[in-house]
Amino acid sequence: MHRAVLLLGLLAAGATTVAGQTVAPDPGTEGWRADLALLALELPRIHPAPFTKVSQDEWDAAVFELEGRLPGLTGAQATVAFQQLVALIQDGHTSLNPLFEPTLRRYVYPVEFYRFEDGVFIRRAASEVAELVGARVLRYGAVAVDSALAAVAPTVSADNRWWIRGQAALRLSLVSVALGLGLVDDPDALTLVIEHRGVIDTVTMKPVTLNVTGHGAPFPPASWVDMAPADGPLWLAHPGELWWTEWLPESNTLYVMERAIINTMGSETHAAFWLRVFATVDSLPVERLILDLRTNGGGNGFLARHIVKGMVQRPQLDRPGGLYVITGRSTFSAAVNLMNELEYYTNATFVGEPPGSSPRSFGDHDPVQLPNSGLTVLVSTVWHQGHNPFDGRRFVAPRLYAPITSSEYAQGVDPVLAAIQDDDASANLIQRLETAAIAHDSVTVRSIMSEALANPLYRFRGFEPDVNLLGYRFLRQGNTDAALMVFRQNAADYPHSANVFDSLADGLVQAGMVEEAKDSYRKALAIDPDYPPSVSGLARLESAGGH
Repeated sequence: MHRAVLLLGLLAAGATTVAGQTVAPDPGTEGWRADLALLALELPRIHPAPFTKVSQDEWDAAVFELEGRLPGLTGAQATVAFQQLVALIQDGHTSLNPLFEPTLRRYVYPVEFYRFEDGVFIRRAASEVAELVGARVLRYGAVAVDSALAAVAPTVSADNRWWIRGQAALRLSLVSVALGLGLVDDPDALTLVIEHRGVIDTVTMKPVTLNVTGHGAPFPPASWVDMAPADGPLWLAHPGELWWTEWLPESNTLYVMERAIINTMGSETHAAFWLRVFATVDSLPVERLILDLRTNGGGNGFLARHIVKGMVQRPQLDRPGGLYVITGRSTFSAAVNLMNELEYYTNATFVGEPPGSSPRSFGDHDPVQLPNSGLTVLVSTVWHQGHNPFDGRRFVAPRLYAPITSSEYAQGVDPVLAAIQDDDASANLIQRLETAAIAHDSVTVRSIMSEALANPLYRFRGFEPDVNLLGYRFLRQGNTDAALMVFRQNAADYPHSANVFDSLADGLVQAGMVEEAKDSYRKALAIDPDYPPSVSGLARLESAGGH
């Protein structure tokens, strides 16, 4: 069924419609050129390594190209172009974020867009259009909503795609972004095609004016109607509180929500809160602690040291299955620094979505004020190395991937907590594999691994090292047949890994199957010609055989 609905004049008290020239600053061509010249000079001067992911030639060419286009750009178009230019650096802390700019965040469409696992939905809305909450968005303006998101993505300064996943959807609410990208022709009328309760509707809405004060005020406003039920899920409880705990006695679990790593005036300090957390751990039969960082945008990373110390001092937490850390697309900056420390020093299990920042990243930004437009560009000043100088990951992947669907959110279901409760099943996988291999049941071995690799819960988890360790355990026990079974399965599942073929060769050597072992070492070297164990292993066999 399809019907058209026109939503006009549904504005909050005191809100006004906006004309195109008012949604973004417009100092004129010469004003923009002067701002661009300042940005082109100051960003490379302040940033410790601005041309890490983009070359200076590419940056200079982009500056030159934008300078030539400025005479033909409106204020909204120039503002978006500046965002795109800064985003070329690919540093989440070096940004021109319209959500931080009062002038750009003042005029919004009265809905919040959110990208769930099953599509883009209206997650929150002003009360006047609350009937749209929960609707799936099919088209935004004249284009498919995925095309709209793709258009917004280059404006987002980011370390990885997960930050873009969250930020691009949020920015669809900003009139300045929609107009600057040409997603709407008339800023006073955004047309959406939505699907809601089985009905496809076409709705048109006007923007509202938010009373914005200060840098980085929250969006959307807390007063907007939420798609989630009032009684859940747990991670949305206590809105406005930075940190809090919940004891879950049915599983002897202490749940800790931490939305920022900061100290605020007139409230409990971060250190005092964590002293209270660990006092609770020491006074209750806590078998598991869940630290929820999925909405933690960072703060001061130096405040997190006592968290790690407290964890490692408590063996009941610092063990596999004792500490779970929930992450998501909004986990950023100092929160990712905390992840780094927990990954390095503890047995933490990461669950949820990947975070929005990299384990090695820039940060600690300084503002650069553009005098003519009044816009503020944030520029990183510090390189955060992390523990591994060769760590090239764009994100620390969760061991258990648990994204949320629109229906789960609407029903108050948290798939992350469900994944943690079911983690015993994944722990038992290696045990099941061991049992099948001991029984010489290659069919079951193959079935177990096929199911595991197809399970979306393990999207980012590689089983190669776990299976490899099982194979070597069998070798140490003298069970060569079982070792070869799991080594062969590992090679079949990870055919592009030199390590699996090297391990298989080691098993074949112990089984006395020298020629097959040579072939397996050669397969490893075909993947990585300098793989040291295979280089030495093959040389040893060929020397022993007189080759």
